[in-house]
Amino acid sequence: MTLSFPGLGREPSPRRFAPGAVHLPGWLSSADQQRLVAAFGEWSTGPVPVRAAALPGGHRMSVETVCLGWHWQPYRYTRVATDVNGARVLELLHRRQLQVSLWQRGKP
Repeated sequence: MTLSFPGLGREPSPRRFAPGAVHLPGWLSSADQQRLVAAFGEWSTGPVPVRAAALPGGHRMSVETVCLGWHWQPYRYTRVATDVNGARVLELLHRRQLQVSLWQRGKP
């Protein structure tokens, strides 16, 4: 797969951390990164807030997550967070919608 990043003035060097996990330096501008952080702020306030999931043994996970599209409960996914507040999770942009949005902003 060839990666193309028009407008960057240089080709970034992708760093592969694991199969499917790749860091692409310069792919998101500072402004895009700030928009992503702001969006997370909106996602994390609800309708299902950020939470540390409780595992079947009663222990809480050491990380907090926010769910988009699907809500993770130990060993299953649901659209409604019955283990938090009974609210339906926010919809996740369809991959095609996200690609169009990025394309409109000049991203690959």
